[in-house]
Amino acid sequence: LERSSFALEGSREKYRHAAYHDFLTGLPNRNQFIETIDELLQKCAHARNHRFAVIYLDMLRFKTVNDSLGHAVGDRLIKHVASRLTKLIENDEMIGRFSGDEFAILLPHVETVEQAREFAERVLDKLTQPFVLDGRQIYTGASVGIAIGSSKYTHAGDVLRDADIAMHFAKEKEDGFA
Repeated sequence: LERSSFALEGSREKYRHAAYHDFLTGLPNRNQFIETIDELLQKCAHARNHRFAVIYLDMLRFKTVNDSLGHAVGDRLIKHVASRLTKLIENDEMIGRFSGDEFAILLPHVETVEQAREFAERVLDKLTQPFVLDGRQIYTGASVGIAIGSSKYTHAGDVLRDADIAMHFAKEKEDGFA
Protein backbone atom coordinates (compact mmCIF):
# COMPACT_ATOMS: atom_id res chain seq x y z
CA LEU A 1 0.00 0.00 0.00
CA GLU A 2 2.83 2.34 0.87
CA ARG A 3 4.62 1.61 -2.44
CA SER A 4 1.40 2.16 -4.37
CA SER A 5 0.83 5.47 -2.62
CA PHE A 6 4.40 6.57 -3.38
CA ALA A 7 4.05 5.51 -7.06
CA LEU A 8 0.72 7.35 -7.35
CA GLU A 9 2.24 10.52 -5.91
CA GLY A 10 5.15 10.25 -8.35
CA SER A 11 2.72 9.79 -11.21
CA ARG A 12 0.74 12.87 -10.17
CA GLU A 13 3.92 14.94 -10.01
CA LYS A 14 4.98 13.80 -13.51
CA TYR A 15 1.51 14.67 -14.85
CA ARG A 16 1.58 18.10 -13.19
CA HIS A 17 5.03 18.80 -14.57
CA ALA A 18 3.94 17.75 -18.07
CA ALA A 19 0.85 19.96 -17.83
CA TYR A 20 2.84 23.07 -16.89
CA HIS A 21 6.16 22.63 -18.70
CA ASP A 22 7.43 22.40 -22.24
CA PHE A 23 8.64 18.88 -23.06
CA LEU A 24 11.72 19.96 -25.05
CA THR A 25 13.18 22.68 -22.82
CA GLY A 26 11.62 21.95 -19.45
CA LEU A 27 10.58 25.61 -19.27
CA PRO A 28 7.16 26.68 -18.04
CA ASN A 29 4.48 26.62 -20.77
CA ARG A 30 1.46 28.82 -21.54
CA ASN A 31 -0.60 27.15 -18.76
CA GLN A 32 1.99 28.03 -16.13
CA PHE A 33 2.25 31.58 -17.49
CA ILE A 34 -1.49 32.11 -17.38
CA GLU A 35 -1.66 30.97 -13.75
CA THR A 36 1.23 33.22 -12.78
CA ILE A 37 -0.19 36.22 -14.65
CA ASP A 38 -3.57 35.64 -12.97
CA GLU A 39 -1.81 35.83 -9.59
CA LEU A 40 -0.10 39.07 -10.64
CA LEU A 41 -3.41 40.52 -11.81
CA GLN A 42 -4.91 39.79 -8.41
CA LYS A 43 -1.98 41.65 -6.88
CA CYS A 44 -2.61 44.56 -9.28
CA ALA A 45 -6.27 44.67 -8.25
CA HIS A 46 -5.23 45.19 -4.62
CA ALA A 47 -2.16 47.36 -5.25
CA ARG A 48 -3.32 49.55 -8.14
CA ASN A 49 0.17 50.89 -8.84
CA HIS A 50 1.71 47.42 -9.27
CA ARG A 51 2.91 46.72 -12.81
CA PHE A 52 4.54 43.79 -14.53
CA ALA A 53 5.71 43.08 -18.05
CA VAL A 54 5.21 40.23 -20.48
CA ILE A 55 7.80 40.07 -23.23
CA TYR A 56 6.71 37.82 -26.09
CA LEU A 57 9.23 36.76 -28.70
CA ASP A 58 9.30 34.87 -31.93
CA MET A 59 12.63 33.71 -33.32
CA LEU A 60 13.70 34.85 -36.76
CA ARG A 61 14.82 32.39 -39.45
CA PHE A 62 13.85 29.34 -37.37
CA LYS A 63 11.85 27.78 -40.20
CA THR A 64 14.92 28.14 -42.44
CA VAL A 65 17.05 26.29 -39.88
CA ASN A 66 14.48 23.48 -39.64
CA ASP A 67 14.09 23.23 -43.42
CA SER A 68 17.78 23.38 -44.30
CA LEU A 69 19.46 21.63 -41.36
CA GLY A 70 16.66 19.40 -40.08
CA HIS A 71 14.38 19.30 -37.07
CA ALA A 72 17.01 17.73 -34.80
CA VAL A 73 19.23 20.80 -35.28
CA GLY A 74 16.17 23.03 -34.85
CA ASP A 75 15.39 21.32 -31.54
CA ARG A 76 18.97 21.81 -30.38
CA LEU A 77 18.78 25.48 -31.38
CA ILE A 78 15.59 25.87 -29.31
CA LYS A 79 17.39 24.33 -26.30
CA HIS A 80 20.32 26.73 -26.76
CA VAL A 81 17.98 29.70 -27.05
CA ALA A 82 16.21 28.59 -23.86
CA SER A 83 19.53 28.28 -22.07
CA ARG A 84 20.72 31.70 -23.23
CA LEU A 85 17.45 33.35 -22.20
CA THR A 86 17.41 31.60 -18.84
CA LYS A 87 20.75 33.23 -18.03
CA LEU A 88 19.11 36.65 -18.40
CA ILE A 89 16.44 36.18 -15.75
CA GLU A 90 16.77 36.34 -12.02
CA ASN A 91 14.76 35.87 -8.85
CA ASP A 92 11.04 35.53 -9.57
CA GLU A 93 11.25 36.37 -13.26
CA MET A 94 10.07 33.59 -15.56
CA ILE A 95 10.79 32.42 -19.07
CA GLY A 96 8.55 30.02 -20.92
CA ARG A 97 8.24 28.35 -24.29
CA PHE A 98 4.81 28.50 -25.88
CA SER A 99 5.24 26.79 -29.22
CA GLY A 100 7.85 25.95 -31.86
CA ASP A 101 9.88 29.14 -31.77
CA GLU A 102 7.84 31.36 -29.45
CA PHE A 103 8.98 32.24 -25.96
CA ALA A 104 7.70 34.62 -23.31
CA ILE A 105 9.40 36.29 -20.39
CA LEU A 106 7.55 37.53 -17.34
CA LEU A 107 9.01 40.41 -15.34
CA PRO A 108 6.78 40.50 -12.24
CA HIS A 109 7.93 43.93 -11.01
CA VAL A 110 8.48 46.83 -13.39
CA GLU A 111 8.39 50.49 -12.51
CA THR A 112 8.42 51.86 -16.06
CA VAL A 113 7.92 50.77 -19.64
CA GLU A 114 11.56 51.72 -20.20
CA GLN A 115 12.67 48.93 -17.83
CA ALA A 116 10.88 46.39 -19.99
CA ARG A 117 12.33 47.91 -23.17
CA GLU A 118 15.86 47.75 -21.74
CA PHE A 119 15.35 44.09 -20.85
CA ALA A 120 14.00 43.41 -24.36
CA GLU A 121 17.11 45.04 -25.84
CA ARG A 122 19.30 42.68 -23.78
CA VAL A 123 17.25 39.74 -25.07
CA LEU A 124 17.68 40.87 -28.67
CA ASP A 125 21.41 41.37 -28.13
CA LYS A 126 21.81 37.84 -26.76
CA LEU A 127 19.80 36.25 -29.55
CA THR A 128 21.66 38.02 -32.37
CA GLN A 129 24.96 36.49 -31.23
CA PRO A 130 25.64 33.34 -33.28
CA PHE A 131 24.86 29.87 -31.98
CA VAL A 132 27.39 27.15 -32.82
CA LEU A 133 25.80 23.79 -33.65
CA ASP A 134 27.69 20.96 -35.36
CA GLY A 135 30.55 23.33 -36.08
CA ARG A 136 28.25 25.77 -37.90
CA GLN A 137 27.45 29.28 -36.85
CA ILE A 138 23.71 29.82 -36.89
CA TYR A 139 22.39 33.34 -36.80
CA THR A 140 18.95 34.12 -35.54
CA GLY A 141 17.24 36.94 -33.76
CA ALA A 142 13.76 37.70 -32.60
CA SER A 143 10.77 39.93 -32.97
CA VAL A 144 9.69 41.08 -29.53
CA GLY A 145 6.42 42.43 -28.21
CA ILE A 146 5.90 43.97 -24.79
CA ALA A 147 2.71 44.30 -22.77
CA ILE A 148 2.64 46.03 -19.40
CA GLY A 149 0.27 44.33 -16.99
CA SER A 150 -1.63 46.51 -14.57
CA SER A 151 -5.03 46.89 -12.95
CA LYS A 152 -6.51 47.74 -16.38
CA TYR A 153 -6.41 44.01 -17.21
CA THR A 154 -8.72 41.40 -15.71
CA HIS A 155 -7.66 38.29 -17.68
CA ALA A 156 -4.21 36.80 -18.18
CA GLY A 157 -5.06 35.87 -21.75
CA ASP A 158 -5.58 39.54 -22.59
CA VAL A 159 -2.06 40.44 -21.43
CA LEU A 160 -0.58 37.61 -23.51
CA ARG A 161 -2.73 38.62 -26.49
CA ASP A 162 -1.47 42.21 -26.32
CA ALA A 163 2.16 41.09 -26.07
CA ASP A 164 1.62 38.76 -29.04
CA ILE A 165 0.01 41.56 -31.08
CA ALA A 166 2.94 43.85 -30.25
CA MET A 167 5.36 41.10 -31.36
CA HIS A 168 3.56 40.74 -34.70
CA PHE A 169 3.64 44.52 -35.12
CA ALA A 170 7.41 44.48 -34.48
CA LYS A 171 7.81 41.67 -37.01
CA GLU A 172 5.92 43.67 -39.65
CA LYS A 173 8.01 46.78 -38.93
CA GLU A 174 11.20 44.66 -38.90
CA ASP A 175 12.15 46.85 -35.96
CA GLY A 176 13.09 44.34 -33.26
CA PHE A 177 10.39 45.15 -30.73
CA ALA A 178 7.22 47.08 -30.06
